[in-house]
Amino acid sequence: MVLYCAMCPNIATKRCDGCQLSGVNYCSKDCQGKDWPEHKFECKSMSSSHFDTADQLVRAAHRGHMPHDTDTLHEYGFVRATKAGTLHELFDFWVEVIVTLEIPARSLRVWRRNWVLCQEIKLAYANSGRVSTSQAFEWFQANQWIVEQCLPIPRRFEDEQDADVARVCQYTGLPHPRDPNLREIRAALPNSQAICYDLCQGIFCHISIFPPTHLWILFGFGVCKSDSEERTLEEIYKRLFQLHPFEEIWRAYDTGVLGDLIEPLLSAYEPGWGRRRELLYVLEAPRFPGYNWELVWRLKAAVLIEEPYLINQPGHPLRIFYGFGNAESMDDVRELKRLYRRLFRDDNVIPTELHRAAVKWELYRFVDSILGFERREQRLFRRLLRRYDYIFGESDCPPPPAFIAPP
Repeated sequence: MVLYCAMCPNIATKRCDGCQLSGVNYCSKDCQGKDWPEHKFECKSMSSSHFDTADQLVRAAHRGHMPHDTDTLHEYGFVRATKAGTLHELFDFWVEVIVTLEIPARSLRVWRRNWVLCQEIKLAYANSGRVSTSQAFEWFQANQWIVEQCLPIPRRFEDEQDADVARVCQYTGLPHPRDPNLREIRAALPNSQAICYDLCQGIFCHISIFPPTHLWILFGFGVCKSDSEERTLEEIYKRLFQLHPFEEIWRAYDTGVLGDLIEPLLSAYEPGWGRRRELLYVLEAPRFPGYNWELVWRLKAAVLIEEPYLINQPGHPLRIFYGFGNAESMDDVRELKRLYRRLFRDDNVIPTELHRAAVKWELYRFVDSILGFERREQRLFRRLLRRYDYIFGESDCPPPPAFIAPP
């Protein structure tokens, strides 16, 4: 069986000698180095206690997705960037620093600890010769207060954030978020109206929509494969809010026809943004108990943010349909997580088709047709991806509902 590199289409000739995970095959030391920011979190040669926010940021930059853990968001400026509406610009900056300038996690860790982060980054840019050509560096020069936590937040950004909140109130007709009665008012709203209000607030106030929140799943952010695609989807929703009144939008969402409002806008963003089919499927899928179209996005969220609860909860559908219930050890769990990361990264894999295979108990056949398992992987994943027989009484959780496969 021919093995292929985990990072490129070349034939693999090397394997990580620190662990025996499947799929950790490389054609060269260079490709192994490119995968290390991700693989070190799962490699048995490393202890999870060694990882901190710098490691999380470096992994996020190599993935092309913003970090999701709270500490990293605070320590590397993402919380501050929401005040200026420049979350994506900040992430582009970190990607250039980490991937292009090849600044490792250990350097970021030491620079931040010694309060010299901005100075050292300027020096790294100067040594790279990119000072005059980099848009990310130009942005950084004007926004160092976002990166350096000891610098004060300019007053004008506090005022702009207040103005954004006021626009949300005016557009939705709902009171200010600091209104003491907002919770009671929101609780009395139809569920669809409250959910669309949350989306509106996130878009207007430049708050990134992270997994595994209901907004990330219900409004199609899970279909995006990179931060740049999520940025484009935010622009699409922003345009939607400009063209339609809030009541029309939430009622369209409530009746399952929000896709009819979105679809005419998508052509302006294509072919660069090619998630039309998947997005419209998410927006048009029925929302009623027993229809589990969102489960595949919960799987993606679980492997992106290392969420153990979703995977380890007895009786959870992810355990039933995606093999985690068959795992006999943490090594098995790591194998499954890496497998699904490979699939979600593959442009040939449509997540809804992955889910269709899962609910039809054809997961092994589907994955093998995409990745082509070697002999050792065949034995492993035949065991992990086989049908899981849920036994009522193995936990306090009720048995799962009857699930329906996507059309």
